[in-house]
Amino acid sequence: MFYSIGIALLTAATWRIEHRGTNWNLLLTTTRHPITLVLAKIAVVTAPVAFMQLVLVTGTLLSGTMIIDIDGPIPWQFALAGVIAVVAALPLIAFQTLLSFLLRSFAAPVAICLIGCVIGVATVTSDTLRPLSYIFPQAINTRALNLGSTASAASGGLTVNDVLPLLGTAIGLAAVGALLSLGAIRTIKLR
Repeated sequence: MFYSIGIALLTAATWRIEHRGTNWNLLLTTTRHPITLVLAKIAVVTAPVAFMQLVLVTGTLLSGTMIIDIDGPIPWQFALAGVIAVVAALPLIAFQTLLSFLLRSFAAPVAICLIGCVIGVATVTSDTLRPLSYIFPQAINTRALNLGSTASAASGGLTVNDVLPLLGTAIGLAAVGALLSLGAIRTIKLR
């Protein structure tokens, strides 16, 4: 939940400058192709998200080896799950980009993400709603963060059969979110 909310806050912050002053007019009159802006915003948010995951993985490994004094080699699966979580964050980044573009309010896209988090956790943990966990970006994040964990057996393990559908869905939904953002920018430019 905190991972998704962090992504929503970062995305809302990247669009805040466009909704203030005359930047909105500059955005609508630029000669650059709108997909450049959409992809740039997604990339700008992905960088700190990847850093957040790096801090999480490093902090967990350090606390496990130095504080708790767990013996044995560092599990490579833990680092792999961190990388997968960054890719799984792309659909949420893309859809939050769309929401933050459309809504001038800073808090509204974050609140919508919070509601999505509740729905996402419900789809991951419920047997009847589990097929919907590939539709909600927050559910994809939850599944990715819990891959190979005993915290949520419904997320799956770090096997090819569990990871490939998750990554495929994440990349596909990210493309859909980017295309919807592109369409929204074009529609507003035409007005």
